[in-house]
Amino acid sequence: MSRVLRPHHGMCFQFYEGKGYSEDFTDHMGRIIREMETEPSQIIKLQVGTDIVCENCPNNEAGDCTTADKVKKYDEEVLKACGLVEGDEISFAEFTELVREKIIDAGIRSDICGDCSWDYICREKERILRAVRRIFKMESILDEALRRMDDAEEAPQEFLDYQTEIKKLDEYYSSQDWKNDYVMDEDGLLPKDLKRGVLSEDGIYDALERNKELMERIKETRMVKHVILWTLKDELSAEEKAAVKQGIKEGLEGLKGKVPGIVDIKVNINGLESSNADLMLDSTFENIEALKGYSVHPEHVAVADSKVRTYTKIRSCLYFEV
Repeated sequence: MSRVLRPHHGMCFQFYEGKGYSEDFTDHMGRIIREMETEPSQIIKLQVGTDIVCENCPNNEAGDCTTADKVKKYDEEVLKACGLVEGDEISFAEFTELVREKIIDAGIRSDICGDCSWDYICREKERILRAVRRIFKMESILDEALRRMDDAEEAPQEFLDYQTEIKKLDEYYSSQDWKNDYVMDEDGLLPKDLKRGVLSEDGIYDALERNKELMERIKETRMVKHVILWTLKDELSAEEKAAVKQGIKEGLEGLKGKVPGIVDIKVNINGLESSNADLMLDSTFENIEALKGYSVHPEHVAVADSKVRTYTKIRSCLYFEV
């Protein structure tokens, strides 16, 4: 057999803390909530009208609510948000989850019942709930970030792939949200069993500083690709272009062993006819500093000035880490 419940009471249950219109009412409502939570699989019938909670309400006059129009609007809005209609029968657990997902988590609770006399309680509870979820999320990011930092030398790419999440942690630490969460923790408003390492100023600061140091170290040791596409000048004949391309190839590939930091350097001069460039440099350097040194090294500059710049009209360049 189902129990009758007003839809908007599903919201009230979310943040109820023992306050109400009278002692009889609060005792009764507390008992109903405990019964529902003890047996969440029990079926409830949603009704826009007085229900099991209303029995001891001082606004209930012989089955008629003296604030009927106001709470009827609440009921209708809850049904609409949850995709339900009056008369639907559903388990208490399913209804509770719908209210949490479609109303509380969606942030529309105050749009529905913001004019309720108990709204201030719900607002504070929502503020704490948002903080708890935010801290939980940031704590998860911190834990994973520390793990990847520990493994950064053996698995640098995994560490680098997580930088987007670590950036969220950095943004949180410098935000007003972090300050508010810290104050709530100091005021004892957060659950005692909530893991809250992100609220330790030294802990999160040290983690972010360690991340910066690791990033600098990896940046210094990561190889860099240097790719160039050249188009030769139009006035060169086919024979001249062939000779120029061969000269560029020999000149640049001959720099390996002469210029420090070159891991590999190749010039492709045999592109397909459909290509819109004449030749390509594909080079790899030990790190970004090696590439910078290459760009100004006298041996490279000599090749560039004598064999490349004089004969090319278009140069497209791409650098990336590998």
